[in-house]
Amino acid sequence: MTLTTLIIVPTHHAYANSTDIYVATDGDDNHVGTLGEPLKTLEMAKAKVRALLPSASGPINVWVRGGTYYLTNTLTFTSEDSGTETNPVCYKAYNNEKVTISGGRLIDATWQDYAVNPKIKVANIGTGYQFDQLFVDGSRQVMARYPNYQPMRY
Repeated sequence: MTLTTLIIVPTHHAYANSTDIYVATDGDDNHVGTLGEPLKTLEMAKAKVRALLPSASGPINVWVRGGTYYLTNTLTFTSEDSGTETNPVCYKAYNNEKVTISGGRLIDATWQDYAVNPKIKVANIGTGYQFDQLFVDGSRQVMARYPNYQPMRY
């Protein structure tokens, strides 16, 4: 009686080791980037990926937890961030959580009715803002149009 053993070794896209980095809106960029201690920003995750790539022995997965990530600068990826055929880099939403990457700025404002017309809302947001769109609770708003304001229209 002869016993034959067949060992199948996949050769394409099978990796012995992979590295996982986690990012969460409540994370901290001083953390190591684990599920229990996630990073806070995509920028830091990108920097960590670049540092890991030279010694990587498999894919690097960046798992982005659900929430809105407000970018203060443009997030740019180059070929340096792609990895290699044997060490690819992939950014993914964790467990199909909803991830939003926003170039907008979050404004903490207290809205009040405009004295002349309560359908119009006003808020003092201070200075230093330059924008051409405004969203309140995810809904795009019509911005003031002075000097083209027509009070009888509202």
